[in-house]
Amino acid sequence: MLKGFSQVIAWGSAALMLGFPLFALYLVFDISHFSDFVRDGLRLPIQWQTVEPWQLYTLWLVTVCFWSVTVAALFFLRRAFSAFAKGELFTVENSRSIRVFAVLVFAQALSKPLQAAIGSLVLSLNHPEGQRMLSITLGSDTLQSIGLSMILWIVAEILITAHHLENENQQFV
Repeated sequence: MLKGFSQVIAWGSAALMLGFPLFALYLVFDISHFSDFVRDGLRLPIQWQTVEPWQLYTLWLVTVCFWSVTVAALFFLRRAFSAFAKGELFTVENSRSIRVFAVLVFAQALSKPLQAAIGSLVLSLNHPEGQRMLSITLGSDTLQSIGLSMILWIVAEILITAHHLENENQQFV
């Protein structure tokens, strides 16, 4: 069961890694669709009729940079779970992959409020002075991501300890 589940996670990670750039390219060519996503996602009192295409493209670029951290994290998640699917559980390489994944999840959690702040600033640049906004959001999903990254870091440390114990056990046998 572990091998099959690990393989599904590895394939899912690979599919998301490939799907993200394709979806991002689609949105850059259909910026009005991206505008709809932004409008629904940010839920800010933006004067949407004043938003110009350059603002949407700027926000698209910021969003792609933000989500690129997720794609990088998925790369390391895929590496670890591909090894798990092969039965390689307690390896230094798996620990490194999970550690890097944890660091990237932590980095994305910390950058999420920054991405929202840049988005609100870019979209409100056309507003009259006094109506421009800088919105910083910190939600429970950000705190959950920070907690998850800490747990994953500990799991990576446990894998290293298990690797050392496995090596020590093999020397006695």
